[in-house]
Amino acid sequence: MKQWKSQNEDIEKEKNIFDIHNDEDELDYEATLKRRLAGPSVLKSGQESVDQERINEIIYEASKGSKYFEAEQKRDLELRMRIERVRQEVKEYYRKLEHNNAFQKEWAERTDQIDTYMQELQSCRDLSQVIVHVDCDAFYASVEELRNEKLKNIPMAVGKGVLCTANYMARKFGVRSAMPEFIAKKLCPELVVLPLDIPEYAVKSKEIQNLLLEYDQNLCPASIDEVYMNLTPYMNRNKLNKDEDTMQQVIMEIRNKVLKITGVSISCGIAANKLLAKIASNMKKPNDQYLVPIEAEVIEKFMSKLPTRRINGIGRVLEQELLGLDIETCGDILNNRTLLSYIFREKTFQNLIQCSLGIGSTIVQDFGDSYRKSIGCEITFSNAIASGGLLESKLQALCQSLAESLSKRDLIANSISVKIKTDTFQVHTRQKNLREYIFNDTDLFCEALRLLRMEYPLRIRLLGVRASKLTNKASYIASRIKFSKQNSVSCPVCRIDLKDDLAVVNQHIDLCLNTETVKKVIDNEKKEIPLKRKRNTIDAFFRH
Repeated sequence: MKQWKSQNEDIEKEKNIFDIHNDEDELDYEATLKRRLAGPSVLKSGQESVDQERINEIIYEASKGSKYFEAEQKRDLELRMRIERVRQEVKEYYRKLEHNNAFQKEWAERTDQIDTYMQELQSCRDLSQVIVHVDCDAFYASVEELRNEKLKNIPMAVGKGVLCTANYMARKFGVRSAMPEFIAKKLCPELVVLPLDIPEYAVKSKEIQNLLLEYDQNLCPASIDEVYMNLTPYMNRNKLNKDEDTMQQVIMEIRNKVLKITGVSISCGIAANKLLAKIASNMKKPNDQYLVPIEAEVIEKFMSKLPTRRINGIGRVLEQELLGLDIETCGDILNNRTLLSYIFREKTFQNLIQCSLGIGSTIVQDFGDSYRKSIGCEITFSNAIASGGLLESKLQALCQSLAESLSKRDLIANSISVKIKTDTFQVHTRQKNLREYIFNDTDLFCEALRLLRMEYPLRIRLLGVRASKLTNKASYIASRIKFSKQNSVSCPVCRIDLKDDLAVVNQHIDLCLNTETVKKVIDNEKKEIPLKRKRNTIDAFFRH
């Protein structure tokens, strides 16, 4: 009961944070911009006591006049215009529903189809698994605190320029991930900001994963600081009941072991699938755990009150579009399902329905790099760069790093893209599909450079390069050889493999036959012509 009470309190807090309506039930334009400038991490743990309105006001005033502010203002205006268009569409749908008999029939039929779809989803709900989402608390900051214990008692963040994370001391001031460093220091002037040390964090991440392997050999890392586990085989192997108390005890054992051995605290979500486990791990942080009971009715009740922003995959834009339609929770999505089927594309709509019902994947397996869709790397500059020579040298370094990543994974790419963020914070991406697969830094740089030069002249703050349409190098070479053998014929004259094309084969054989005929004639003529006797010469006489 305490757990459910805590959830209701969190929901009320989030409603206040995301309340963007004024008394006249219209969008408060300044409020939406402040919400946008606040960033995507306003719900990060450790900020429960923060005065969010004051923080938003500080961020708003600190950002005014900057190119970043102007870019966000433009995006916010575009979003508000889109929401207004959708609202007009909604009014039209309701007008037709009231006066148009044909549309009323269409609406009823669509509602029946959606209800059938929901029944099919519910009938396939898998409640047989115990899925756990493990999330390291303020991971980068925690590793830095282990290296220097003095950092535990002062506000500290990691990541120059834009923060990657902040410790819980800093979060009390409203400092959080994805926040520009200069704004963070306005919120907390005493803030200590450290540079990233990814190799060190990777070592600690591997240490944690090795401990978790004792409970699930097929655990699936979602990032450097989070992992999915399936505890079902472990519980079956140890003949443990899958009741709530037993599951809670097992997770507590895991958390205590990780903290004791590695020094890093973790928060865990326990549920029937990955979607719910991810949501649950964020319900009680840091160093705690939350269980969503593995029962269909309880899951649906839990989801009905859950704010849409809590769902992984619903970002700021989609959240604001839903709020513009007075849809705040997953229950609101289900109650307005027919209307939303007209507003959103089919794939987006289906995803909203599945998430609102709490239906997600139960497959927890590290498929390795063979299932990766892309690999990329990027760099952010503290000051905008306009020099073509400097940009191209940075691009070359990125391509070298990308080539190393591909080589480590034995992958090759058939598509390449370049991403840039200008000094006005506009993001542009250019992509090119290639005729051949590539993997070395020279080829990657050559193709990326052509894409970058299409954007000249420019001033940029971020530069990135990404390889996609990946495949395993060894498998690709083997398949090419196999294809070549299966789709070729051997020349009966010279035994060379030829493309299985009648015209090509005939032309080659004619050439081979003509060549062989000429050779035979020459050889025969050589045999028939008697060898001429060498004449003695004065020089030859004296040499003897």
